[in-house]
Amino acid sequence: MKRHQQVHFIFEEIALFIMKGHFKYHHFIWLLFFVINSTVS
Repeated sequence: MKRHQQVHFIFEEIALFIMKGHFKYHHFIWLLFFVINSTVS
């Protein structure tokens, strides 16, 4: 999976959480995952 596709996938997941009203519960997890993923790569 290419880098931009991976990032796009993460943003799609975040958008789904927002639409479902779960963003406030999951945004810290996704933000943390995104930061860790960016740092490791």
